[in-house]
Amino acid sequence: ADYTPRRILLHVPDAPTTTLIMAGSLPPTRYGGEFEDILLAIALGGGDSSVLFEAVRTRLRASYGFSAAISAFSREERYLRLSGEVETARLAEAETVIRSAYAAFMAEPAMGDLEARKAPLFGSIGVVADDPVQLSSSALMAILDGQEPTIVLNVADLLVQVDQRSIEARATMTFPPAGILTVIAVSPDAAALPGACVINSPARARNCP
Repeated sequence: ADYTPRRILLHVPDAPTTTLIMAGSLPPTRYGGEFEDILLAIALGGGDSSVLFEAVRTRLRASYGFSAAISAFSREERYLRLSGEVETARLAEAETVIRSAYAAFMAEPAMGDLEARKAPLFGSIGVVADDPVQLSSSALMAILDGQEPTIVLNVADLLVQVDQRSIEARATMTFPPAGILTVIAVSPDAAALPGACVINSPARARNCP
């Protein structure tokens, strides 16, 4: 995948709303740190008390929210995705606000009660441990990551080891810096994102500098 920082606006004249997406590369899961990634993504944009949601509501005084998630094209190509619908006339301002909030959080990831954030993950681990189908699927994923399949029996121990220090290290050393996030907007207004490469079909993104 090519994560060269770009700002692209896909002009769709009949789009009912404007959507803003910001993305950057993350390393494969085989290198570890997956629980830190999940917890950071939840704190960043996992609900109405998340960093990005609060930034949009307070700094833009908007009624919409903004989310963060980790996705993948393949086992080798994972990426962080920040996305949400924004007011067309404030698209450029929303980009600035989101980028700024992301940068501030990654510099100092305030997780609050970390043990409370980890609790739902422990619950999910327990469900998988009691389900032979999910357990065998997780073992297969471990094999594909070059790990011993028995690691799935000790996943809870990996989560126990997650602390504020490992969270901070992951945020500063692994997550993409705010300045190199790729920006993709879909909007009915071709001029909504000044300086962006404006295209009228996804394939044309290949020609954007």
